[in-house]
Amino acid sequence: MRKIWVTGLVLAFILLFTSFAFAKVEKAVVKSIDFERYGTETLVRITVELASDGSGEAYLEAIANYDGRDYTTQPLPMSCSTPQQTFSFLLRKSDFHLVNLVEGVNQELPEFVEEKSVVVYIYGKKITSFEEWQTEDVRGEISKRGYALREVLAKGTKTLTWGKKGK
Repeated sequence: MRKIWVTGLVLAFILLFTSFAFAKVEKAVVKSIDFERYGTETLVRITVELASDGSGEAYLEAIANYDGRDYTTQPLPMSCSTPQQTFSFLLRKSDFHLVNLVEGVNQELPEFVEEKSVVVYIYGKKITSFEEWQTEDVRGEISKRGYALREVLAKGTKTLTWGKKGK
């Protein structure tokens, strides 16, 4: 009888563990990207909706262009604990950086430029070691930025246009 109980406990643990091990965000939607003014500062408000099978993690990365160069945010984690969750982020220009660890570059975005877009990506995976995903492009990104993002779940774009409707 004890052997059956132990076997049942082990099976229950395996089923529970594997459901969490394979839990992931199934769907992501960039609901809105809005520009706001706070005094003289421009802010970007991003709202994202995630659907998961009960748990999982996704990462938001926003990109702003200035003078032909892309300034990105650090990957902003979103952890799901329910089947559907909404996340909201308020970003300043100081959250956007041009980073190249190989060249020792880490510059803050000088300003948001009117008629330029902010692009938002939602990723399903953040890779921080070469062993997790052994490809040259991942190695290059980890060397350059300290991480690589994969599995695009959603994308949104909005152009900064004061007084006019943006894309």
